Amino acid sequence: MDKTHHDYWKTFYELLAKNYIQLTFDPSFNSLIKNESPDFKSDSVGLEIVTAASDTQNTLNSLLRKYMNKNLEDIPEGFLNILGFYKDRVYQDASGVPVFYISSVQNGIIVLLQRSNGDLVLAGQIGFVPSDEFNSHMIVSKINEKIRKLNDNYELLPNNIVGVYIDYAIISEGVDYQEEMAQMMQGYIEKELFHNLNVSEKYMFDIIYICFPDVVYKYNVSSDTFNFKILDTSKISIILNNTRNEIKML
Repeated sequence: MDKTHHDYWKTFYELLAKNYIQLTFDPSFNSLIKNESPDFKSDSVGLEIVTAASDTQNTLNSLLRKYMNKNLEDIPEGFLNILGFYKDRVYQDASGVPVFYISSVQNGIIVLLQRSNGDLVLAGQIGFVPSDEFNSHMIVSKINEKIRKLNDNYELLPNNIVGVYIDYAIISEGVDYQEEMAQMMQGYIEKELFHNLNVSEKYMFDIIYICFPDVVYKYNVSSDTFNFKILDTSKISIILNNTRNEIKML
């Protein structure tokens, strides 16, 4: 499957979310098979995956996937401008090393490396982490959107689960008070779920998993309880490697 193709990344994030849940809370998800509506299933469990990202974040991800390691001059100006990056605002690292940046008020900084021939190539992005309040609103919005879209093609099973994947970390690497930071995010999400989650009489998920790259939350709808697990670097690496291997087999 072509890595620049939308279907590749849709499947990748579906597998990634499933693997986060499998490693943290439910090892039995190893037996789920890939499906459509729900995205994964067994005889008794249906797992539907949704990614929580803004339109701007999707556009930024598209830029990075399509033009990583490509010359700056090959990137359409309109693509950059819509994200707040402008080619006439390139500045060099103060140390004098061949690293350059373009800053955007909305979307952080894109990093450029200068080749020996003088060309600048896209090497990465340093983003602003949106507020916890924004995250929680977006999560609930995506879950509600998923519930509304379910139709007669969705196969209801004895246990129906949704996994939400948000592609940025809550806890900065090496920071202290990890438990406290994870609990703070849980408080925001919990508040939004209690007040804004639309419960459909016909379609509802029994459990909602909310997966960040470094923390996975489990919300049991019937018991109205929250749990979370923090992942270290080694576990994150295992999840990523498993996901890459699984998608190769599809």
